[in-house]
Amino acid sequence: MNTFTTRFVPLQSGRMEQKMSDISVRFAGLEFKNPVFASSGPISDSPDTVEKCCKGGAGAVICKTVTPIPQLRVYPRPHDLSLEKFGLDRTGLGCGKLFADEAPEIWAKEVLPRCVEVCAKYDVVFIQSILGDGKNIDSWISLAQMMEENGAPALELNFSCPHSSAVAQMTGAQLGMDPVAAHDVAAAVRKHVKIPIFTKMTSRCEDVDQVAAACAAAGADGISVFNNPVGLWVDLENLSYFGQPASAWGYGGAFMQPMALYKTAKVHQNPNVTVPVYGGTGIWNADDALRFILLGNHAVQLQIAVMELGYDLFKQITDGIEQYMDRKGIADLAEIRGSILPKLVSNRDLPPDKKGDVVISIDEERCIGCERCKCCMWGVIEIQNGLAKAVNIDRCHGCGWCMSLCEQNAMRVIEKSGEVRMQF
Repeated sequence: MNTFTTRFVPLQSGRMEQKMSDISVRFAGLEFKNPVFASSGPISDSPDTVEKCCKGGAGAVICKTVTPIPQLRVYPRPHDLSLEKFGLDRTGLGCGKLFADEAPEIWAKEVLPRCVEVCAKYDVVFIQSILGDGKNIDSWISLAQMMEENGAPALELNFSCPHSSAVAQMTGAQLGMDPVAAHDVAAAVRKHVKIPIFTKMTSRCEDVDQVAAACAAAGADGISVFNNPVGLWVDLENLSYFGQPASAWGYGGAFMQPMALYKTAKVHQNPNVTVPVYGGTGIWNADDALRFILLGNHAVQLQIAVMELGYDLFKQITDGIEQYMDRKGIADLAEIRGSILPKLVSNRDLPPDKKGDVVISIDEERCIGCERCKCCMWGVIEIQNGLAKAVNIDRCHGCGWCMSLCEQNAMRVIEKSGEVRMQF
């Protein structure tokens, strides 16, 4: 496996310097040529779509979930809708698109081998997603063994589907919110198959790190964080719901990234989560992917962004990661993986500032008088002679809202001593 990509960076003298950026990752006994995976969903639901992921540059493909529950293999149409027409960019609803149409026996014999073959052709790791019948341990074991016997190199246990529990009991996210049930299922599967198993968490669980820890204790080889929550949308013009009038649409998009980063950090901070973590939600570009890697993720996953922008997005993101590494002088992703996690502290450990301890400071040379900072809730800032002025500094709460809105980076939050607390 070629784990290095050659980059040529121009020097000031005009010469070209060859640099080597290692973007490969290794965990659970598997080698991935890059850390950008296709997550289980519409973009990876057949040999044809799996091949598109591979050609697009994915480092791994987690294939559409296979389940023995008949009612989870039939769903309404339409089932995947963008909300851009309503002004919600990079956001989508995926309602009844549940799991693979084929029964497990058919999938294992007719579809799975073709998907595995396609991935091997492109040097891409194939991972099969599965979902058993709730807490029925035997159904999970049987399903896992069936996939292993027919060539699956690894399994992802679906403890995360946001809307399947509206159709069948104790499936998907319901399992992912119950650390005991998740542990028992993962332990049973671990005991009966030899290939690596990963467990996918749900965003609906507040203590997702506890469930992840339970899965790690059960023998899972890695944790995927995480799937989308549920939602719905109302079409005002048509006085109707958008798509199907179902109360459990999967709802995902770029808006999920801050929440995903928070819960990803929470999982990494739990000392009982002793296995690698991959995944992420709301990833549209290389910067998004790198945020999860800096928190400790070995890899990230894409789904809705690929549905919107196309399969070439995998390579665009890996190229962007390489460019970032070259710019920062990073030879291996392992150098920065988890590097900022130790800087994260509890709110109670932050400085106990009082009003007036930190205030806003304005760099008039950068200010262009755009007036965005006039939104200050306390009337600290006024526009005088075309420039922003902190005229009522005694009212300043040091909240930083105006600073974050300033596109010219003309503002910073400073302490009484003049030391900069934050700036852009």
